[in-house]
Amino acid sequence: MKLFKFFAGAAAGMIAAASLSAAMSAGAAEIANVSFGDPTGDGIIDAIDASYILSLYADVSVGNGEITDGLMAICDVDKDGKVNSLDASLILSYYANQSISDTDVSLEKFIEELCDKAVSWWDENAKDFVLDPALSWEWGSFFDFDSPWGSFSSGSFSDENEQAVTEEGTTPSAEDYVSKTDSRYCFWLDISKDKDFVFNDDFIEVCFRLKENIPEKDYAVRFSTDFSTIKGSSLVPDKVIQGNIRVGDSIGPQDVSSETGFVAYGDNVSAKPGEKVRYRINLKNNPGMAALLVWVYFDSNAMEVEEITQSGEYAKFADTASTGEKPKN
Repeated sequence: MKLFKFFAGAAAGMIAAASLSAAMSAGAAEIANVSFGDPTGDGIIDAIDASYILSLYADVSVGNGEITDGLMAICDVDKDGKVNSLDASLILSYYANQSISDTDVSLEKFIEELCDKAVSWWDENAKDFVLDPALSWEWGSFFDFDSPWGSFSSGSFSDENEQAVTEEGTTPSAEDYVSKTDSRYCFWLDISKDKDFVFNDDFIEVCFRLKENIPEKDYAVRFSTDFSTIKGSSLVPDKVIQGNIRVGDSIGPQDVSSETGFVAYGDNVSAKPGEKVRYRINLKNNPGMAALLVWVYFDSNAMEVEEITQSGEYAKFADTASTGEKPKN
């Protein structure tokens, strides 16, 4: 089952938006008669609006701009109290959707439908997660319904008495263990050279710290990719191979020697509770790209992320890459 891509085609859209950004000034004064998601005020929500938000975000990040209350109301489309690349991604996804759709949908409605699809995805795929039948999953803790869009956040579990389940000092059995999914992202875009960059092998390294007193078992580390060429075309791997962190036993490395197409694959790593693990995401036969958005999903009840860094050939030119997480309310 493929994971639903919340920001489908975002990297390709970023290329188009960045190409148009020269005409924009992120530090400019607020424009009259603008509406939600349309900071340029031309009455159309498109890639130029996403470019404006990216430029504003970049300027503010280095202290060269300010987000006023008016700009926040217009540009903070996911309503998490921040203006960043996620807002631009949502606008690009909306623009792409409306470009091919026969039905006009408002930006607000589009984001609501994304959240509904996320809930549907969970309902369909929850069987893939190992849950204790005595515990109940509370959607209210996974999606904050006090937020206008029900912003995605970390989940929690409760027992039949609606008491929160917390970690104990003893190691639970594999059957009693309850997972909790969290995520981080890595975003990079470079159109300065007007070319695609070719890099292979490891390109993203995630440093995990495993928690003490976790069961000896396999912990899946999953990732989704969104790549784009300099021409703004989405670049889809022929195959994506996910990896695992095996606690308490050895595990063989990923073998991609027979793969002939474009492959993205995660490491297989073995470790002990409490250890630090460096988990890498890799590419083989990469034809070249100029932008990427990679989401990494992991079990936060078993491990914590200490850092995410660029690695391998990619690290030589990806100094503009940024990493982060979905804001939690």
